[in-house]
Amino acid sequence: MKLIVLAAGKSSISAGLVESPPVCLRHFDNTEVVLDTLVAMGQRANASKSIVVGGYRILDIMQARPNLSYYYNSAWEKSGSLASLLQCAQEFDDDLVIAYSDVVHNRETAQSMIDQRGKIVVAFDSEWKTRYEGRTAQQRGRAEVLIKTMLGSHRIARTGDFSQPDQGRVLVLGEFAGL
Repeated sequence: MKLIVLAAGKSSISAGLVESPPVCLRHFDNTEVVLDTLVAMGQRANASKSIVVGGYRILDIMQARPNLSYYYNSAWEKSGSLASLLQCAQEFDDDLVIAYSDVVHNRETAQSMIDQRGKIVVAFDSEWKTRYEGRTAQQRGRAEVLIKTMLGSHRIARTGDFSQPDQGRVLVLGEFAGL
């Protein structure tokens, strides 16, 4: 198993800050750095390799954590998570745990995901509309959600990507939780 951390973009929260550090190097509480927590999750799952796909300030990440493997998404300002993931396609020769660099999961959630068996296992938050205080309608409109169509297929889409008529034909199961 390999851990891939998608860390190419600049946080929308820090977009106005000129020298904001990469989100994965920030402390999410008083003691732990986000990237260290994600790598520890991979180690508990016996990941043979921890990989970071970076863009924004990747050299800062590489300098702070030189023991990890790295890929660079040169189009990080314009592309999205899938383009970042494809930068390390040669690593797709084993089971993968793919995590966003700005989401920290508690140990139980992460272990539950890792223990699941399936071709693709996705974590989602069914309480996403009420979990985050202060989230604006615009922010909710950019949320990545897991939807189920009338035909029974599942996919991840941004809430703004389907129109009002679509809403009767899709069921939003929850917000994609970045794992």
